[in-house]
Amino acid sequence: MVEIVEIEERTSAPGRLLGGRLDRPKAGATSPIHGFELSGWALGDASPVTAIEISHEGRAVLEVGLDEPRADIAAAFPQAAGAEHCGFRVPLGSLDLRADFELTVTAWCEDGSSAPLATVRGHRRMLPTSGAGLIQPLMVNTIGRSGSTWLVWLLSRHPEMVAFKPYARDVRVATYWANVAQGLSRPQSYLGQLVPGPLEDKLWWLDQGGLQAGIAGDPELEEWLGGNAVEEVFAMCQSRIEAFYSRVAGSDASPRYFVEKFLPYQVVPDLLKEIYPGAREVILVRDFRDMLCSVIAFNEKRGYQAFGRGTARSDAEYVETTVRYSARRLLKRLRECGDSAHLVRYEDLIQTPEATLGGMFDYLGLDSGEDAISETLELAETEVPDYAHHRTTAEVSATIGRWRDELSPELAELCSELLDPMLVELGYEPTLEGASQS
Repeated sequence: MVEIVEIEERTSAPGRLLGGRLDRPKAGATSPIHGFELSGWALGDASPVTAIEISHEGRAVLEVGLDEPRADIAAAFPQAAGAEHCGFRVPLGSLDLRADFELTVTAWCEDGSSAPLATVRGHRRMLPTSGAGLIQPLMVNTIGRSGSTWLVWLLSRHPEMVAFKPYARDVRVATYWANVAQGLSRPQSYLGQLVPGPLEDKLWWLDQGGLQAGIAGDPELEEWLGGNAVEEVFAMCQSRIEAFYSRVAGSDASPRYFVEKFLPYQVVPDLLKEIYPGAREVILVRDFRDMLCSVIAFNEKRGYQAFGRGTARSDAEYVETTVRYSARRLLKRLRECGDSAHLVRYEDLIQTPEATLGGMFDYLGLDSGEDAISETLELAETEVPDYAHHRTTAEVSATIGRWRDELSPELAELCSELLDPMLVELGYEPTLEGASQS
């Protein structure tokens, strides 16, 4: 189910670590379950190591303390405090990762410093396709304030697509059930059936610490629990998605797609593409500078900080962190998907909706004739609920190019430095060139 392709040791951290190593897995190792174990040790120098973090594509997926006995390290470093229990051992569910994954294992010290231990590269087996007769996912992969609510509403007006109240609820039914399946596919969870935690804890069945391979004393049973049983859990969760959208569509409808939003860092779209043979993905982009202005205006209107703005001390820091990261992830997703995903620019959706819808319908294998497009647009524009709380401009046309008037010179210069290469790749004009014309 999993193959470890390469282990890159990275243990040179003078002043932070006396030493450290990832002992398992080894390059070339394989696993018969949808997961594998990481183990090793780390010993701090000036400050003790308090945790080991495993990150995937820049995001932490797991953190574990050091409590495994290591008599060998204590013998090698007899004067070092904590050397007797400087080891770690943790199982990792592979379905939290991309099919071709890269993990970074990092030691974090009490004083806030860190040191990388290793990079792990590997490949996991894809889930079996099992949803040929079900409503297929149409995944709108995007970031906040990019026009996704309008796009989902627009698509939901087509008779072969269904979505649940796009302007009232930002539902994540597929993400919910995929996350349920991911959670139950981790060894820390499914082994809890055999060694239950305190039953008064309502979450005793999810991610128990200390549950590791071999705890059952029955290797064949554990292999089944981490293999076929995991795939059956995904099939069960898939049936819940189908039941929800069949209910929303009604007994008289037979939609081909359900439409939901996703974020570019999520693994869920990959999993859905594995189990649904007809899954499709639309990547929606908007000029990141206009998106930034929309976030700022939306937060001022609502009176609280949304879309990750609350994690930054200033608008400039927000651009440097959240906006740049989100833009990079979205562009990375577009590059990775290639022809398997369909790119839609928000500006095209607003200014040339007929042609933009026609391109999407062709990609989805739907009727892209003039009548089908006109009917979808007419339904969307005449039935649209009140969405004043979503808007930050009086006219939709004012949402395009607003950055020329709303960005401060300092923010414009920062966008030019950090975002322009990505904007130009997506067909947008450079910042300073546009600013000079305003």
